[in-house]
Amino acid sequence: MDFFPCIALCLLLTLEAALGHSAEDVKKVKECADEHNIKAGDMEKFFDDKSASKDLKCFMKCVLEQFDVLQEDGSFELTHIKESSHEADLLPYAEECVKAAKKNDDLCEMAYEHNLCMNEKAPEDKLKKTVMEFMDKV
Repeated sequence: MDFFPCIALCLLLTLEAALGHSAEDVKKVKECADEHNIKAGDMEKFFDDKSASKDLKCFMKCVLEQFDVLQEDGSFELTHIKESSHEADLLPYAEECVKAAKKNDDLCEMAYEHNLCMNEKAPEDKLKKTVMEFMDKV
């Protein structure tokens, strides 16, 4: 038996656990970024001045939907955040923002408002750091 593939797989799984972002998660975000023509700089701008184009708002919606956080009916489900080791410390802020969320037929706008709330509630730059680490892989 060739041990190199086994060692490579173990290394990959260890890195994935350490970095907290699976290849599948990165793929989901990349698909949303490609669909809405979003680059890491667009997210950086959001964190700097809180502004977002319609494309960026819909990118946020796409990502929240990909991770089953934002549901089609405009409700939020936080199971992914609860189960994610690299996002678990954001859970109290996510719960607070879900309680404050206002129903809106425009789910892109809801996703944007949720991200604004998260950015305001989370400790300084915590959300930005988490998101930008992810975007750098996309």
